[in-house]
Amino acid sequence: MEFSDSENLFTRILFTRKRNMTATEFHSKFVRLLERQLPAHTKPADQISSDLGISTASAYRKLSGKSPFSTEELTTLCERYLISLDEAMYSDPSQVVIFKKTQEVVSLETMELYFHTTLAQLETLRNIPEATLYYAARDLPLFFYFRFPSLGAFKILVWLKDAGSDLMERNEVFDFNKVPKELLELGYKLNQTYYDMPTSEIWTPRTMANVFEQIQYYYRSGLLHKEDAKHVLEDVRKLIDERETRARENEKKEKIKAELYSCDFLMMANGAMAKLGPNRMAWVAFNGINFVNTTNPNFCEDYEKAFRQHANLGVLISGSAEKQRSEFFRKLRDQIGAMEKLLAMDLDFA
Repeated sequence: MEFSDSENLFTRILFTRKRNMTATEFHSKFVRLLERQLPAHTKPADQISSDLGISTASAYRKLSGKSPFSTEELTTLCERYLISLDEAMYSDPSQVVIFKKTQEVVSLETMELYFHTTLAQLETLRNIPEATLYYAARDLPLFFYFRFPSLGAFKILVWLKDAGSDLMERNEVFDFNKVPKELLELGYKLNQTYYDMPTSEIWTPRTMANVFEQIQYYYRSGLLHKEDAKHVLEDVRKLIDERETRARENEKKEKIKAELYSCDFLMMANGAMAKLGPNRMAWVAFNGINFVNTTNPNFCEDYEKAFRQHANLGVLISGSAEKQRSEFFRKLRDQIGAMEKLLAMDLDFA
């Protein structure tokens, strides 16, 4: 069997590596998965024609297997209809998970692209009825940083410095003015979109630890001025106050659910999972702000199971458990107090 130059990469890999599935079998399985996800009462060829910007005749040929889907077309359809390619590519998909990786953030430009990509995903989730985002917060959820400008600017500079960005010289003191106002506004839009959808979060006493440790490290290194550190800490205090208020009310604006569990520890990686009716999508963070995501059903099911197990080990402190909620947020404020004592010293390292 020969492949034309236009034939998609996934099909070539399947054939040349002599897996248990042929190109024809892959195509048939992918089309079955696709048709299962298409809106009811729609003609598959008409819908695919619209989705891919091709003629109805071309769509018919692709659905029938007379012409292949390109890599770009497969990606478009998988993203639009939350289809897991690994489910289509392997005869035993339970043993294989395919992840999609974000472009690594190494500059202001790639940071902006990252924000736009993440925002588009959030907006898609927000527009799906009854969609819920579950977040296992070993670290503070990304969206919270941009509620307040000094904290947002600080974290952006930390991420870029850690990535070796040209924006920050090796021993250069942090300058929040280097972060474009437009980027902070885009981050704030991320925050607002996150607030517009139902969420369920698990926090631990160390969820804020990275922020405090980064403030301390860069302050002691002489790269963060005392006044800037104070502004960041003040933003963290506002963030904690606001999160406690929402936990007390058990909702965000307009009665949108905002569950919060406190747990002594998290064995899960920092990440999230969206539940969209029968479908799911999971994100796992790596190397700072970067993440990979998948719609693999088995992986997402395992992630949800682990999330619920940790939630059961913890305490639901949103809407109830006032004593436990007050104790949890008191511990977070104690960490702020410890940092403020450090900054209150006469020393100014920067």
